[in-house]
Amino acid sequence: MINLFRPHHKNLTYLLLALFSITALAQEKTLTGTITDSEGNPVEGANIFVLETAKGASTDEEGVYVIEGLKAQYYFLQVSYLGFQTITKTVNTTTTDQIDFA
Repeated sequence: MINLFRPHHKNLTYLLLALFSITALAQEKTLTGTITDSEGNPVEGANIFVLETAKGASTDEEGVYVIEGLKAQYYFLQVSYLGFQTITKTVNTTTTDQIDFA
């Protein structure tokens, strides 16, 4: 049996810890939310774009969107729909995984 805490295995232990830390930081995030009008009704077909990426989504019949594959960082989200004002919000995917728009 290998004892990873013996002095000659110290570098291997640090390397393994560093690799696990990098893997944890590189995990992809999923952002979800709901788009509603001023009366609280869901908006189907609204477009949500992550401005710093090529990622985006459209809302379903319940006004729900899902954007996958984001890194843990700050992004600008932009929501647009014909006949409605375009809205941009900042979101930190490190601390939140849901943001709604009205």
